[in-house]
Amino acid sequence: MQNITSNLIFTNEQIAINYGLTTGLTIAKHLRTHNDEFIENTHYFLVENSFKNKTIKWTLEGVYKLLWIKL
Repeated sequence: MQNITSNLIFTNEQIAINYGLTTGLTIAKHLRTHNDEFIENTHYFLVENSFKNKTIKWTLEGVYKLLWIKL
């Protein structure tokens, strides 16, 4: 298991792997379900690539918040 405190930014997949989930989609679903509890640019931010696809990146504070709402 990766030491989660060694990074400051995480993808859905990294969080899922570290907490024994099968897919990063579970993490994205929690963001949609509990959107009122997360603050963009504090708990997570969206990164857009050259193809205009957006990826969710989580801060360490966002990872703690995910755990607080019980993944």
